[in-house]
Amino acid sequence: MYIVLYSTGSYDDYCKVPVFVTDDKEKADKYVEKFNRIYDKWSTYYSENRDEPFINLEHSVIENIFYFSDLGKAFINEIEFR
Repeated sequence: MYIVLYSTGSYDDYCKVPVFVTDDKEKADKYVEKFNRIYDKWSTYYSENRDEPFINLEHSVIENIFYFSDLGKAFINEIEFR
């Protein structure tokens, strides 16, 4: 069995967020690949706009920048079914 997770936070508030469990390794790999592809796209976007003055950004973009800074990539852990 495989559990798909992503990380969030750093240091004191670091945690792993479970998304789903499956016995299909290919399905888990595809999800992680898609999640990380989208993560890379938005990571680039927010890092480019991070230096822009907040006065020029919409409120929702500012919230997303702060939320996204704590988000981490997805990964798979193999677990044993009991």
